[in-house]
Amino acid sequence: MLLVGWRAHAAAAPPPAAQPAAWTGLAERGWFGLAAREAQTDADRRRVAALAQAVQADRCRQSAWLAEATGWRVLWNRAAVGTPAVESGGRIAWAGPRGLALAEADTGVPSWGSDADDRQPLFPRQAGVRETELARPPQVGPVAAAASRLFGVMALPSRAAPAGLTMVACDLAEAAEGRLLWLAEVSASANSPEAVALAADATDCVVVLEAADAAAAEVVVRGSVAGDVRWRSRVPQSLARTIPEAVQRPVAAICQHLVAVALPSGQLVGLDRTTGQRIWQQSGLASSAATAPGVIDALADGGDRLLVLCRPAAGLPEIIALALSDGSLLGRTRLSVTAFAAKRLPGEMAEAAGIGPATVVGGHAVWPVGATDEAALQHLLLAPLVPERTFPGQQAATVLITAKLVLVGAAAQRAGPQGPQSEPSQARRLAVVAGGRLWCLAPLEAAGADIGPLP
Repeated sequence: MLLVGWRAHAAAAPPPAAQPAAWTGLAERGWFGLAAREAQTDADRRRVAALAQAVQADRCRQSAWLAEATGWRVLWNRAAVGTPAVESGGRIAWAGPRGLALAEADTGVPSWGSDADDRQPLFPRQAGVRETELARPPQVGPVAAAASRLFGVMALPSRAAPAGLTMVACDLAEAAEGRLLWLAEVSASANSPEAVALAADATDCVVVLEAADAAAAEVVVRGSVAGDVRWRSRVPQSLARTIPEAVQRPVAAICQHLVAVALPSGQLVGLDRTTGQRIWQQSGLASSAATAPGVIDALADGGDRLLVLCRPAAGLPEIIALALSDGSLLGRTRLSVTAFAAKRLPGEMAEAAGIGPATVVGGHAVWPVGATDEAALQHLLLAPLVPERTFPGQQAATVLITAKLVLVGAAAQRAGPQGPQSEPSQARRLAVVAGGRLWCLAPLEAAGADIGPLP
């Protein structure tokens, strides 16, 4: 009787709850590349692809104001080293001639008491490293911002020791007023900080620099909060470079489960962001561009793909899409402009000499056009990172899209019955570095705006 009762009880027990598929947890973290690899059925892989496309579409919506602008007005400009600027909480940070610079986006007024002419930058300016202790102004490399923190790499030549490379992290919270969070040595040698790559998010920051023998690159990942070293990895690179060393610099990005690194040799490497283990490698990617060998400007997250932004030696930029899981080529997006826009381009643009490094904003890319040491910024070239027609599966398709070319200048407001017909937006600001200067721009959203040359 006891046995029969036990059997009856066992038969009535509910079955164990079904465990969620492994890919769902990865997709919830936004790691769509790994999620697609873990998905076991075609239906699940389609679900992952739909989630990735929805995320990228949302990024495009958030940055749609870039494409809607009918022109751009220069609000202010400052001297800058040739590395991209970053925006954080209504402020613009960039590599200034004397240190890390930070200013209010609307006015250009330096934040927290630093001087407008950059004689007193955000860093060095207070306890930790004082400018009076330096033999000369620091050399500043790339900057990055994430989670109200500003990161930078610079050479701080003290009077007691030669210059090495140092990484600094500053707190951009309003109450902190840019105080130094931590400072760590990147390299004891006198490498140029402009030849270093930097990327950061809320948990990690990545620094990439060439080894002394140029046969490898060193990748170091630190915790964003305290600067503790998570891992170091030495990545071999070919000495037979497909890109001129003076042009191609290392580029890095934290993309889902990867630390993606473009090396001066033209190689592109995907490293596991947790362990530093090399997952895949692509060689000579920029040299195989559809137009001509070029420069890798930036790496960006494209939802379920890694996007590589290239400026070829001739012609317009292009965007190359790689699979996050194995680095295989998914497709290319080649940019074109209308015949009317082409007539407005400076002559040197045919050789891409007039196009500056790309800046990624949400789901769009922006290239400055026409700025040199002697000339002001003239145009912006804008395009979505991922075209509406996505690449089919693993097929290496090429998609041609028309980029938008927009004039940059002084807005000539024309009075009308409803008041001025052109007003710069008060909510949006764009910062680009070109021709040795940082340009902070406001979009003009009204149709029919007259834009004249810069005063």
